[in-house]
Amino acid sequence: NTCHFEDEKICGYTQDLTDNFDWTRQNALTQNPKRSPNTGPPTDISGTPEGYYMFIETSRPRELGDRARLVSPLYNASAKFYCVSFFYHMYGKHIGSLNLLVRSRNKGALDTHAWSLSGNKGNVWQQAHVPISPSGPFQIIFEGVRGSGYLGDIAIDDVTLKKGECPRKQMDPNKVVVMPGSGAPCQSSPQLWGPMAIFLLALQR
Repeated sequence: NTCHFEDEKICGYTQDLTDNFDWTRQNALTQNPKRSPNTGPPTDISGTPEGYYMFIETSRPRELGDRARLVSPLYNASAKFYCVSFFYHMYGKHIGSLNLLVRSRNKGALDTHAWSLSGNKGNVWQQAHVPISPSGPFQIIFEGVRGSGYLGDIAIDDVTLKKGECPRKQMDPNKVVVMPGSGAPCQSSPQLWGPMAIFLLALQR
């Protein structure tokens, strides 16, 4: 099932108690009218003002390197491969990093990095597909890291965990949803392609 974060229970996700600050559930109707411009999404992935998403607010008192972790419910691994799919919005000149971690719960809790992205990616929602291979009970963790300033809000939406491998068509750019007024092109652009796609293109030349 896909978590759209429409319900206050946010699909059983919880805030990590050992981080520096929390993720916030928000939609266009509950945004702070005094929020920082030029960062964060105007709406969720659906484009409707009622749709919710999760985001990190990076204004004061947040500092460089502060981390917020959103932890999924505990899943019992019943397959060798899983694919975590989600949309992310990373817009602002002070964007830090968004990390996806897998927490193994075999013995205690061991976190491993599965995916990471840093820097300003424009005023668009983009989709990521992350393959994971848990060996036992596990959780997934979305970690937002504050960058160098307040124009660094990061958002996520529509998280899906499916059994099996991720889509193999890496040559195709991931789905991009352009925000109104962003001026971003609807066509795919090279920076949205993975390094493997660029490598394969180089081989064809």
